[in-house]
Amino acid sequence: IIAVTQLLSAAMLGIGVAAYYYTYIVGDVGLMGLMGLVGVLAMITMLAFPLLMRRLPVSTIISLGAALGIVGAAIMLFAGANLVLIGLSSFLTGVAILPITFLSQLLIIDNASYNEWKGHRRLESTMGSLGSFMNRLGAGAAGAVAADAAVRDRQHSRASATGDMLHAEVVARTLDPHRE
Repeated sequence: IIAVTQLLSAAMLGIGVAAYYYTYIVGDVGLMGLMGLVGVLAMITMLAFPLLMRRLPVSTIISLGAALGIVGAAIMLFAGANLVLIGLSSFLTGVAILPITFLSQLLIIDNASYNEWKGHRRLESTMGSLGSFMNRLGAGAAGAVAADAAVRDRQHSRASATGDMLHAEVVARTLDPHRE
């Protein structure tokens, strides 16, 4: 799950989805920076991590973050150019990404300790390298999608390609709304 999240995140960052979204759907790319501040506000919720970690297992905290991410993505699917909904979605997905970003290494260490307890090799490096591989795979896939979109845009008239591109942008922004 963590590796697939990294794959999708790298793919969306690599294709420049946010700039396209704010340019063609919101209508003002300058607002992208303002909405980026909402994600920074979400980091304040990290102050609750120590309290949550005393009461809940790390995997549960990550699962709760994933659930918030789903809610945030669903809001983004219907947000369009509504800045309030975009801001709410950005906040929820900003909070959602924190557990997996900061706690995934604890899961790797726990899994490695379990492997050692079972008499197997720890394999931290193998588990850690999977995330790096997925980031690179996602960035490569993003490059391929961007190139394909550019070719298709040249093959079709601007009017017919725009509707398809806008729909693709909304779907892409829904899949990974936390990027700037």
